[in-house]
Amino acid sequence: NACYIEKADKVLSWEGERPADVSEVIIDLESGAFGDNGVLDFIKTEFDIQVDNNSLLVNSFTFEKYIAG
Repeated sequence: NACYIEKADKVLSWEGERPADVSEVIIDLESGAFGDNGVLDFIKTEFDIQVDNNSLLVNSFTFEKYIAG
């Protein structure tokens, strides 16, 4: 996963009220499932297909399978 620091006043959705003394927050992108809708299929190699077909969750966590160890 990837994350970045963002100014708290730019974050549009919160669960509950934002504390007044919070000026920055860490945004966790949770990008591992990016591409599960097929948008990355054009870059899949035969090796990517083998990894996916032999994984526990086929056609899931596409981007994570490209970059994870």
